[in-house]
Amino acid sequence: MVNLKITAHGGVNEIGGNQILLEQESKLFLDFGISFSTQKNFYEFPLLVPGSLTDLINTNLIPNLSGLYRNAGISPIYDKNNLFIDVSKKIEKEENYAGVLISHAHVDHYYFFTLLRDYIPIYLSSLSKRIIELKDETSYKNWRGDSSNINLNALDFSRDLILKEYTIKSFPVDHSLPGATAFLISINGTNIAYTGDMRFHGIRGETTRTFKNYLMNHDIDVLISEGTKLKPEKTKNDDPYTDSKNILNSEQEVKEKFINLVNNEKNLVIYDASYYDFDRLKTIWKATIECGRILILPSKQAYFVNKFMSEDYGKDFPDLKTVKILLNSNKGRINQREKDILESQGLDNIYFESWKKYRKTWEKELMNLILNSDQLIWKPALGEILDDPDKYVVFVVDGARFLKDLKKSTNNIIGTYIYGKAEAFDIEGELKFYKLKQWVNLCKLKFKYAHSSGHLSEEELARFIDDISPKILIPVHTEAPERFKKILGNTSINIKLLEKKKTYQFNL
Repeated sequence: MVNLKITAHGGVNEIGGNQILLEQESKLFLDFGISFSTQKNFYEFPLLVPGSLTDLINTNLIPNLSGLYRNAGISPIYDKNNLFIDVSKKIEKEENYAGVLISHAHVDHYYFFTLLRDYIPIYLSSLSKRIIELKDETSYKNWRGDSSNINLNALDFSRDLILKEYTIKSFPVDHSLPGATAFLISINGTNIAYTGDMRFHGIRGETTRTFKNYLMNHDIDVLISEGTKLKPEKTKNDDPYTDSKNILNSEQEVKEKFINLVNNEKNLVIYDASYYDFDRLKTIWKATIECGRILILPSKQAYFVNKFMSEDYGKDFPDLKTVKILLNSNKGRINQREKDILESQGLDNIYFESWKKYRKTWEKELMNLILNSDQLIWKPALGEILDDPDKYVVFVVDGARFLKDLKKSTNNIIGTYIYGKAEAFDIEGELKFYKLKQWVNLCKLKFKYAHSSGHLSEEELARFIDDISPKILIPVHTEAPERFKKILGNTSINIKLLEKKKTYQFNL
């Protein structure tokens, strides 16, 4: 018999924030992400943000556990003149942590792992590791640190991972960004499966089916399963994002609908996708070429693709020479010559864009790589897109900001805006979507959908669980865990609904 404790420090009764702790002889975390719902209850970017471990612990964004964090017990010391002179350093003793398993590179599953101490090994797929490294390279650095200063290890899917008493099999699965992983954790013959986030209908759906088939051929004692698409009864049918006519069944359907919309549009097409959905980028890029148009790609996405090109994942991207690259907004700094120009016009300040100066290091590297400068578009030159709108598809990740900049260039925008992002799951997401629609309406663009979800549908989820038939089911990553009881046909499954931070004992 295995006596197993499970504590959900995040990820229950919410979408995201997964921090699930297994305890037997040692401790093993499944994901270590940020809870969007808890964060928005206490913080508001950029004026009110956490600035220390204490802030995070006090607001329950991370668990208050001994021996877990790099800078726990460290605080500054000041002299009588309030000058910093030293630090008080009370190193916590090491605890019995076997490690951390990260399912994929969305921040609600990994964000706080940079706080962990070096003796705690962290495991994730090599592609997730690469994406996180590139995200850190191209993002603002703060006190939280980045992936370069932690014990980060790439999984080998061909062999079991042994972490103390845990024997772990890792399975690539399909999700809305590459590199997603599910796990089967065995302790003396007792099997605990963790889905992370996954779907069957993406371009790598067969990997998820392989994971499912493996579980079906083994006795699963505990299944810890996502339930993102389950909605509370009172909101199940009144959310415009979940309307079946807006959510397509597969990536192939996304491609087909996109091609149909483009071929029926004689003017500009804009496609709005999630920041790191590189599989969707491949789909839209290849479809754009099929339609005889040129894709305009944000510089950060182009930088990632260029880095991927030398690796296995990047081999089936089209050539970067086939796109135009839209550079970031880059406010110039007024020098004396420019001040003189402004003063001669009776002005003291003006917003202007700098072409090559003051670019971030990663964007400079990309610009130096592009030998044909005609491939580069900067914000003051956005009007050139509208000179030949039928030549382009603009791929955007922040649609409202792009439309704001495009509107500066002209009052005459004709075309179609295609929305390809996940449905909103909270009030803030709905407000952001509302603002986007206001910009689309202001620009007088037609608004269409071409998107498929990164998660299992309600029907797929029920079939997946029924086919595996675990002894115990623990719902996570869902706002409606109680709906699992209604959708399952196998009534012999013991569904355990966890409370956040409460430890549960399982005798398996």
